[in-house]
Amino acid sequence: MAVLFSYAQDASLVFTGVLMTVSLLGLLLLGVPVGGTLGMVGLMGLAFTLNNPQLPILADRSWTSINSFTLTAVPAFVLMGTLLVHSGVTVRLFDMLVCWFGRARGGLGHAAIGSSAIFAAVSGSSLATAATLGRVAAPELNSRGYSRRLTYGVVAAGSTLGILVPPSIAMIIYGNTVGAPITVLFVAGVVPGLVLACLFALTILIWSYLSKEAVPEGERYSMGEKFRSTLGVLPFLVLIAAVLGSLYFGIATPTEAGAVGAVAAFAICVAAGRAAPMDIYHALTDTVKVTAFIMLIVVGASIFSWVFDFLRLPRELVSTVTEAELQPWLVMLLLAVFYLLMGTLIESISMMLMTLSVTFPIVVALGFDPIWFGVVLVLLVEIGLITPPVGIVLFILRGLGDVSLRDITLGVIPFILVMLSMLVLLYFFPDIVLWLPEQMEG
Repeated sequence: MAVLFSYAQDASLVFTGVLMTVSLLGLLLLGVPVGGTLGMVGLMGLAFTLNNPQLPILADRSWTSINSFTLTAVPAFVLMGTLLVHSGVTVRLFDMLVCWFGRARGGLGHAAIGSSAIFAAVSGSSLATAATLGRVAAPELNSRGYSRRLTYGVVAAGSTLGILVPPSIAMIIYGNTVGAPITVLFVAGVVPGLVLACLFALTILIWSYLSKEAVPEGERYSMGEKFRSTLGVLPFLVLIAAVLGSLYFGIATPTEAGAVGAVAAFAICVAAGRAAPMDIYHALTDTVKVTAFIMLIVVGASIFSWVFDFLRLPRELVSTVTEAELQPWLVMLLLAVFYLLMGTLIESISMMLMTLSVTFPIVVALGFDPIWFGVVLVLLVEIGLITPPVGIVLFILRGLGDVSLRDITLGVIPFILVMLSMLVLLYFFPDIVLWLPEQMEG
């Protein structure tokens, strides 16, 4: 690779850009970790394509990229979600929703979607949501007679709410990368997340009428059982309301809200009797692993994007798109196809950090709102996570249960079509994203 880059010093920008992109994809296909891939390609570009290599800038660039108050929200929210998973509250949450929706047609499916949306509000991760609901909801739906395709389609689709419903780690990364306000991004994701959850529930309802054997009749629960199940998760619901409410009303920054949420999650662990030293040790270890993984990618992406910026590649791409006079809808369609294809191969946060230095200037030059694009981008990369044949969430669910990848794929396709329809809806009606942030500013 170094030999190829040595020939790029006096080459055209197009050749350099293609070389860096091909090198990036080649290393990923070889199994090199994303953070190392980004850093290695950036290092090659820095050493061989610049007339005066500035290698000492690597240390400063690496430190500056993660020395950000905004990014301190990441470990706080990761710790909050990890503690809540260890507390066992996710199981009680699903049981509560089963009580409330159990009698409705497709009630357990609705409960799984509701659990995903609420759990997403604390985990901020689609992969964590898929792994948790795959262990909790999928066996319950199967034991009640739901078809495997519907069961795993619901769990896979519900997991995509993980980085759309705030607080979202991906939105923190996006906002930090492009300079968009994190709190506004969080608020902007609320309405689209709720709309998408409702569309998923509608899909389950339609499925239940088209294939009655796939959705058995639900059980009836007394009002007393419903209220008792609600009391079991009341601290969790209060935590969600406090975190999101403090963000919406501007009482706390995302970092402060995450810190308060982590402390409250620890209190819930104590109350549930899940605060043994080893429980806390495992929660802290998981938090460190996830945070270190994200920060390594941030460092690698900062080096990679700095070389791109120094070579003026984003500026040249913007000029090319502007001079081509392409219609904005066509550019967005091409970007959507690009992200959907990339999403089948690369984890969502990694993909955002790899591409934003190129795609964001194009989107802004076309006049699209950065907040709107943040939500659309999150939705795009989420679809990639469940797109056959190599969506990461599909393999997570395959590893958790005795189910074929074919059944998971057939089950998730209707929900992918719903999400693509949601993208079209957001393009023609951007106020779905922007209305709530405007109310907050007002």
